[in-house]
Amino acid sequence: ISDPAVRNQLKAKAEEYIARAEHLKKIVEDEKKKNEGYHEQIIIEEDAVGFGLEKVFLQYLDQNLTEVEIDDPYIRANHQIQNFLRFCAVLVKHARNVVTIRLRTTRDPKPESRQNQLTRLDDIRIGLLERKINLFVEYCDTLHDREI
Repeated sequence: ISDPAVRNQLKAKAEEYIARAEHLKKIVEDEKKKNEGYHEQIIIEEDAVGFGLEKVFLQYLDQNLTEVEIDDPYIRANHQIQNFLRFCAVLVKHARNVVTIRLRTTRDPKPESRQNQLTRLDDIRIGLLERKINLFVEYCDTLHDREI
């Protein structure tokens, strides 16, 4: 753009937008720090790829994180429990000040599978306790959505 007046106008508008974006970024960061009223939802479609645990959660894991609450009605089958264990490993690796993990899930409806669920979750609890992290598991039969 050769006209200095137009160039200055566009430059001023760009600086205005950048300042506004920085201001909004600060507001979002402040809300995250307050842990009040901030809620972010990530919708992952079935069979979607590229949503590994670290990629999804790493931005929330820092030295300020001390407690994690998980509502997931589907921590029952072996692969679901294995995924929960992987999530706990990500917490151990990246959120070094976590001392409490609270899991709310449902009991496996099949009696033969329920004991496996209880045993495997207790094994995870013992492993986390060795790292000075308390795992509390609460069974709630009315859960139907996942939330962390």
